[in-house]
Amino acid sequence: MKKSIVFLALITLFSAVGQAQNTVCNAQFTTAVTGNTVRFNPAVLGDSATTRHLWYFGDGTMSDARSPLHTYPNCGVFTVKHVFKAFMPNGAPLCADSVTTTINLPCPQPCTLQAAFTSAIRSITPQSVMVNFSNTTVNIQPGDSVWWTFGDNSPAVYSLNAQHAYTANGTYTVCLRVKKPTVAGAAPCVSEFCRPVTITGISGCNYQASYTASVSPTNALRRIFTNTSPLPSNNNYTATWTFGDGTGASSWNAEHTYATPGRYRVCLRIVYGNNCVAEKCDSISVFAASTVIPCDSIRVSFTSRPEASRPNRIYFQAVTNAPIIQQTWTITPISGQNVPTVTLNQFNPIYEFTQGGGYRVCLRAVIRPGCIKEYCNTIQVVMPATNACLLTAFPNPAQNQVSVIVLLSQARTITARLFNNQNVQVGSISQQGTIGANQVTFNVSALPRGIYTIRVEMGGQICTARFEKI
Repeated sequence: MKKSIVFLALITLFSAVGQAQNTVCNAQFTTAVTGNTVRFNPAVLGDSATTRHLWYFGDGTMSDARSPLHTYPNCGVFTVKHVFKAFMPNGAPLCADSVTTTINLPCPQPCTLQAAFTSAIRSITPQSVMVNFSNTTVNIQPGDSVWWTFGDNSPAVYSLNAQHAYTANGTYTVCLRVKKPTVAGAAPCVSEFCRPVTITGISGCNYQASYTASVSPTNALRRIFTNTSPLPSNNNYTATWTFGDGTGASSWNAEHTYATPGRYRVCLRIVYGNNCVAEKCDSISVFAASTVIPCDSIRVSFTSRPEASRPNRIYFQAVTNAPIIQQTWTITPISGQNVPTVTLNQFNPIYEFTQGGGYRVCLRAVIRPGCIKEYCNTIQVVMPATNACLLTAFPNPAQNQVSVIVLLSQARTITARLFNNQNVQVGSISQQGTIGANQVTFNVSALPRGIYTIRVEMGGQICTARFEKI
């Protein structure tokens, strides 16, 4: 009977020891790294009476703390060994375990960003000067944060390149700041470049230049330009023409004979008083007399095609056997849509419809004075199946700039388009978005007053915002 009791006691003891080794003796650990400082967290913490920890950090130092915080003198790869021992309450050894692993402390990479930009004047009006800024930063990568300040107390613009309209003459300090994404434990990588930009030519006058062009009845290559600008009240003005072929004239009205047929950009520039400058530019078509087709033999039609990713954005293309000098498009709903008739004075416009259904589209083509052709056809518009959302434009009303904040759950390209109240695209921006809040900013200083829509596309989602331009 005594032998049976002893045997059962031994079985119980060995069973307890085996269970303790499986559940108590475990030297596994995890780490939390901040720069060169590492917190070591053992899987089994234990207490000071029944457990012991011994850490070899791989840099010649060691510790017997249960969960040590160790700072390495430099970056690199280190072999760490953790020895764990457990004891019975009477101090007798119970079990032991050890784990060896490596940790990699990345060495910080040098910041090689070199911010830089160039600038060029895009247009000048009596009220403002529009400047294009082109980012020429060295070592910039997609995902880097980019923002511009223009030195005139206007809001910062977050985009790879930028446009800005200045409304007063002067010298402004323009700054471009580029920052790489933050890396835990590493110093921020930021580069900033600033330089002055001098603005001149803003007069503040409201004078508007305009002209018309007609074909000479005796020479198809000759154009007659009639200045329809308001005649200044005194003789303190100059009118200058450039005909788009390297020649020009200095007179109130002008005539010019082109050497070859083609399409030319003609500009009229009027300087009135000491500071008032107004300019009007437009394109004209010139055709040779030998190619003049009798008006009765001219045929005009058009083609239309939807954009693959947005079937409600339609591309119109005039088709004719003679040059067209003016196009007028009229789009009228015929399926009961609650939208007005739209008139577009553009060559081969791109129009984005807000409602699907049938529309009657008419093209009125001016071939030459006295020869006008019109063609109409019906099209069907299909709206895209998208997950739409609403954004808030600010400031609203807007005068110079307007922005929206776009929230992204993952980095992706943001494409934003600006439409007027006739749904004609008047601007677009494409920028690389990062996780979180992204500001998209349009320069609207040159746009006429009215209601506009911002349409933001990111992945498969479309978000819109409306604002008033004042």
